[in-house]
Amino acid sequence: MTKAKLMALMVVMVMLLGLPAMVLAQAQPPRPAVFGGSATLDAVTAANGTSVTATIDGVLAATATVSGGQYAFTIAQPPGSSYQGKEITFKVGTGTATQTATWTASGGAVLNLTAVTGPPPAIATPVPPPPPVVGERGAQGDTGAIGGPGVPGPSGAKGDKGDGAPLALQALRVAKVTKAMPDQPAPLELPAPLELPVLPVPLVLPAPRVLPPLLAVV
Repeated sequence: MTKAKLMALMVVMVMLLGLPAMVLAQAQPPRPAVFGGSATLDAVTAANGTSVTATIDGVLAATATVSGGQYAFTIAQPPGSSYQGKEITFKVGTGTATQTATWTASGGAVLNLTAVTGPPPAIATPVPPPPPVVGERGAQGDTGAIGGPGVPGPSGAKGDKGDGAPLALQALRVAKVTKAMPDQPAPLELPAPLELPVLPVPLVLPAPRVLPPLLAVV
């Protein structure tokens, strides 16, 4: 066997021996990144049970809770995704930490997180409207057109039954009689007689009658 054939055979054997290791390495996912350290919120050590989260590409990647002011978690790369070289943002409770990190397989570090909650939303102060500007009185406008008639109102309630039925019959009879009579001139109205006061009349007695003298009887 020549030297060249021997070298080729050795290369093939090395490749065959290294093939399982290469396949095994490709089949295993990358090792996760590990982070841990202290956690403060608004310059105060975070209370026990406060959540600490890690986000990659806006998606939650890991979460842990504070215990004794410390946190720790691992950030594993999910199947079918790649975290390699991507930025990691952290939150402590509702505050966003100023620290960030970069994900690498088997990476991680001791990272003390300092988070600050945002300011409360501003309350809008209502602004009163400006006072209206009143100008000078303008000239009187033309008279408008007359509007159409209004809608008739509803009928009133029916009144109580009256007691004038006999009088109505009498008036009807008088009207019939008047209609049957010919037209006559209106009677002349004379003024009322003048009433004079009654005066007492003196009693006048007749004068005494004078009888002729009687002849003396001889």
